[in-house]
Amino acid sequence: MISPGVEALLEAPGPFVGQYYASGKEGLDFFLGSKVLIIGAGGLGCELIKSLSLNGFPDIHIVDMDTIEVSNLNRQFLFRIKDVGRPKAEVAAEFIKKRNPNIKVTSHCCRIQELSDDFYKQFSLVIGGLDSLPARNWMSAKLVSIARDTNNEIVIPYIDGGTEAWMGHVKVIYPNQTACMTCQSAMFAQPNTFQECTLASTPRKPEHCISWAQRLAWSAERGSETVDGDKDEHIQWIMKKAIEHAEKFKIETKMIDMKFTRIVVKNTVAAIASTQAIIASMCATEALKLVTEAAPTVDNNVNFIGSSDYCGVNVNIFHADKLKYCPECGRKVTEVTFFTGEKVKEFIERLGKDYKYENADTLIMSNEKSIINSLFPELKVNLEKELGEFVKPGNQLAAKAKGKDVFEIKLK
Repeated sequence: MISPGVEALLEAPGPFVGQYYASGKEGLDFFLGSKVLIIGAGGLGCELIKSLSLNGFPDIHIVDMDTIEVSNLNRQFLFRIKDVGRPKAEVAAEFIKKRNPNIKVTSHCCRIQELSDDFYKQFSLVIGGLDSLPARNWMSAKLVSIARDTNNEIVIPYIDGGTEAWMGHVKVIYPNQTACMTCQSAMFAQPNTFQECTLASTPRKPEHCISWAQRLAWSAERGSETVDGDKDEHIQWIMKKAIEHAEKFKIETKMIDMKFTRIVVKNTVAAIASTQAIIASMCATEALKLVTEAAPTVDNNVNFIGSSDYCGVNVNIFHADKLKYCPECGRKVTEVTFFTGEKVKEFIERLGKDYKYENADTLIMSNEKSIINSLFPELKVNLEKELGEFVKPGNQLAAKAKGKDVFEIKLK
């Protein structure tokens, strides 16, 4: 069931509607034909699923590879104690379908890397509620590659939401058109890591002592046994060793308790339900604007700060520039015709003649295997072979010539 607010947005155009906004039945039909993918069904993901379903998005897919743990239940409100051990995506989908049977909700209990390009191409937009920077970057890069491979005929917007304690962000990314996650990678802080020599011989903080107990003392005394941050016995053992290590180096041990030890062991980022609800509502608002064009989306970053400990409670919007030489969205792929029977050396000559890319001495396939490579003279025998022995139309190649940038090719 579509929400009354969305119906009101589609009744008549307002002053900020986009080029493709449609009101009345046409606009309603377009909205009801949309399909949204939500990545992650954790704290932020649960809020996203709730917000989108209450807006009336008719077809929601959820991807999450994790199962429900007891520690999730304090803020991931789609789950109950009876659900512990079950896949998050599956339980979240069941919960929403039970509350609103008019919405189609599909779960995918797997890693995002296991899903094909054709799977992603079916969606109107993708919203990320991820707590992993590599996963964020991968999702952004995947949508960029889909846009690039289809000559921007398929551009799937990506909304990235993230929270940390009282702070959060929303990023709206149009693949190949605005700054991707790789363009913005410098904005993300690197995780805290400590050198082993510091942990063992010159610890200065309680967290150094806990890390020493977790990484060095544990492996020395308990061998290959894996540390489980949710097991009290493991945390107690690490806490005891950390206190002994701290006393040895005259470090205050007052704060080395079970709670602090668990935070360090699990590298926990504080998650506050109210922050996640605010960021999810912002993501849902941007999703609504993207699908209906009832108003322009933000350009292109929103930062939320919900604590006066920083610079007061505020929301600010800023524009992140697209990097000209970004290794993801800055890549240019040229379509080159594939001719049956053409030899590798003839293909290289054609690159020089038709595309002004002379003297290519390296050809690498998308699986990172070389057809020819200047570093491996033994591959020169492939020059006399037909290109069709290695690739076919639709495949991609990377050509390299000395002193030149890589020339990326898609065979057609």
